[in-house]
Amino acid sequence: MLKSNKSSFTFEYFAFPVITVFFNLYYPKKNKFFIKFLYYFFYLSLLTGLEFIAVKYTKTIKYICWKWYWSTITMGISIFISRLYFKWFFINEIKPNSSTSSSPLDK
Repeated sequence: MLKSNKSSFTFEYFAFPVITVFFNLYYPKKNKFFIKFLYYFFYLSLLTGLEFIAVKYTKTIKYICWKWYWSTITMGISIFISRLYFKWFFINEIKPNSSTSSSPLDK
């Protein structure tokens, strides 16, 4: 049987987008850079760890010319781009002269 897509449909089109939504919703926008870095690190470590377990103990993923660090880098870039898009998309939610603004862009 010929496969039209060799990536995991469930992960690529359901799990990763859902995880990215939660990443953006609970992003620590008012915290310092180090906390934000740890937030990225936590999500990327969790995703990479789950993928590593799936590679090692199941037959759902088979690497040919791919390593775990490539997954971490590509998912990190994807999450970062989604964060930029999230900030851009909700830019009109900022209410001028409001000290109780709950905008996604509050820092």
